Order: sequence, then structure tokens, then C-alpha cells
Amino acid sequence: MRMTRQKKNTFGGNDFFYSIKCDVCGSSLKMPAKKNKPEEEMAFRTCGEETLSAIARGWLVEGNTAICEVCLKSIGE
Repeated sequence: MRMTRQKKNTFGGNDFFYSIKCDVCGSSLKMPAKKNKPEEEMAFRTCGEETLSAIARGWLVEGNTAICEVCLKSIGE
């Protein structure tokens, strides 16, 4: 499921960010943890980038449905 977030910027306008969540477990696409930083949810500036990133990480994305790699393994693909 694609999520759209709207934030106010410093100039008084609106910024939109797009992210994706699993329809089965509800977990979001996250940036891998680095040395001193924990995992954080990935947010993209343009629509469609989140879908391509999810597919590259092993998610199944078709239309408005998204299933993460963990749920795919538990379902049995």
C-alpha cells in the first residue's frame, strides 16, 4: 500500500513524501541499519520510486498491493 505524507516546508509550501507498507504485516520499507544509526523508514520525493525500491528488495508489488519478502516466505510464494 502506498502512503503519502505531506509536510510544510520553510517557505510555507507543502512537500510530499511517498513510502510503501506491506498489506499483510504492515511493516514499511526501511533503510538498512548503519553503524551508529538504527533502521528508518524510507521516504521518496517522487511517486513510483518506492515501488521500484521495494521490488529491488524482494517485495511483490502489483497495483495497490504490496507484500514484503518476509511475508512472501511465510506464505510460500
